[in-house]
Amino acid sequence: MVATVRSVMRRLSRLSTFDRRRLPPCHRRHAPRRAFSSSSHRVSIVYGSFCQDDSLMDAEHIGEYMQARFDSTEAEFRISNPIEGDRFDFESLADTDYLVVSTSSCLGFPPSNFVDFSHQLKLAAATNPGCLGHMRHAVWGNGDERWRATYMSMPRYVDRLLEECGSERFYARGERGEPHGPTGADGCDVEEWTAGAWEAMLESARAGEAGAPPVSWNALWEHRASGVHHNMTEWGLRDLVRQTRRYALPGGPSSFAVVGSEHGEMMDDAKAEAEEEIRLYREQVLARRKK
Repeated sequence: MVATVRSVMRRLSRLSTFDRRRLPPCHRRHAPRRAFSSSSHRVSIVYGSFCQDDSLMDAEHIGEYMQARFDSTEAEFRISNPIEGDRFDFESLADTDYLVVSTSSCLGFPPSNFVDFSHQLKLAAATNPGCLGHMRHAVWGNGDERWRATYMSMPRYVDRLLEECGSERFYARGERGEPHGPTGADGCDVEEWTAGAWEAMLESARAGEAGAPPVSWNALWEHRASGVHHNMTEWGLRDLVRQTRRYALPGGPSSFAVVGSEHGEMMDDAKAEAEEEIRLYREQVLARRKK
């Protein structure tokens, strides 16, 4: 990709508005919608949590509920144990049929154990939309109304990014304490959401390649609006790197992304900026002490 460093930095800092048309057609890889096997469906459960670990405990409930029931169904599922996002092998999404995410927000950004997963997902969505077209997903979210501006932002954003990657939503996102159209709940909890998600997964598996009816991003508000807001904070990769101070991506960009050296240059540039800010701050502190 031929571009000046400045233009590259500008594009990567605004990945939400990335101009996908600049990628040659041969570089815009899309995973074909494959037929779902009638014998086995791989289900991955990934979480991001901090503080009270609500999203971890919810992910464990989701996994236990599904594993306790799949033996009694005609469809066979291989359900993974819940794993935090930064320990999850992002490349394994190539063999994943269903992805269930349980996450909260940290001032609108992912929790510390969900940063690398979010980075990979954002990069794939921005540079190779449609790359997860073989997959179906559902998202469960936690939030705290005291941080109103970024309330439920990360669950909503990861749901959107998965959709941009081509994954089909098989069940409406659930948000703790929020209305949920499919269950009819005025204040949804993980127990009722999981039961509904399991039934929706079964329906999707039975439908096979034909697919179940599409589910929209805002389907949870079908019968009642949120009492807080419907907002979602979008961030660019540069914002994520600076906010989380993650200046290296373990293993580098995934095979789902289509990037060149500009990604590493952005990471190095963000690190240099942060180091320069720290240097200037220390100089100011020393100058004040000498007065």
